[in-house]
Amino acid sequence: MIGFNYLGKLGQLGNQMFQYATVLGVAEGIGTTCCIPNHSEVIDDGIGNKLRVELFDAFKINPAHIGFIPALDKQEKGFTFDESLFALDPNQDLNFAPRPRSDIGKVVILLKPQDYKSMIPALRYHGGSNFEYLNFISSLEDVYSPLQLLDYEDSWAPISNYLVTKVQKDESISLEKFLELGTLNEWLLVQVLKQAGVQSAKVNGVTGSILYKSNSCTKRNIPMQKISSDLFSS
Repeated sequence: MIGFNYLGKLGQLGNQMFQYATVLGVAEGIGTTCCIPNHSEVIDDGIGNKLRVELFDAFKINPAHIGFIPALDKQEKGFTFDESLFALDPNQDLNFAPRPRSDIGKVVILLKPQDYKSMIPALRYHGGSNFEYLNFISSLEDVYSPLQLLDYEDSWAPISNYLVTKVQKDESISLEKFLELGTLNEWLLVQVLKQAGVQSAKVNGVTGSILYKSNSCTKRNIPMQKISSDLFSS
């Protein structure tokens, strides 16, 4: 099997038509099937275009396989016909064996929340407890129900004690715009404290503990909490 993993990232519909036709033609020429991805990710090409997979919207196509394939990249030599593509071996046995590195202490992978949720089963299957999973507070913006927090089960997230209390009391129906509204709420609170002449205060805010001190920068402490079913029981 061969594939084109970059569909939706290298041009819009016109380019994608030629890319799919090329993969189909090469696959037929070497006697194998082809695979193309179908996802909703949108990327900026740097010149103002928002790129995404459009092929499935415009045509009723039924590729033999849909998704990404773990294989080595083969790049054309130029913008002319490259006959070497028809010399590809579709039956290669690729071994991606990890090489130990003594000079690397930690490897950090940054993922969007949607990508993280789709990859977490594979990471847990292959890595077990060898990985530590941390989420940015912005990941909560895509959570529309407290139960969706369980999509991040056994990972750590910056969740305030205030939010945990609301979840346990089943008061937080939706977390949509949680970060935006919480930050605005806390900014207004700081303004009230200033106008009231308060010298110092500690408030259990929406996004974390607010440490207010007159004539000084207000600080916010956001505790990291491990997401588990315990969050939903008081």
